[in-house]
Amino acid sequence: MVARFLNVQMDDIVASASEARQRTVATAVRLFDRLEADEVSADVVCAAADISQAQLESMFGSLDGLLYAAGRSIAEQALDDL
Repeated sequence: MVARFLNVQMDDIVASASEARQRTVATAVRLFDRLEADEVSADVVCAAADISQAQLESMFGSLDGLLYAAGRSIAEQALDDL
């Protein structure tokens, strides 16, 4: 109903959320590559990915959830490179 009110398609909303999730994971991977682990906080990731703390929690549950997603992304990339 909200999508209809805003004159947008649900597919666009889902695609946008998926893109935000992928962008956030990629940002976290880059940050962990460039910074010490204790320097990568939720605030740092949110600022770098241009998302709010609420968005991070909605997508990943917590910073730990994002860390899991980032680790999984790194592992998948390593397997693709074999």
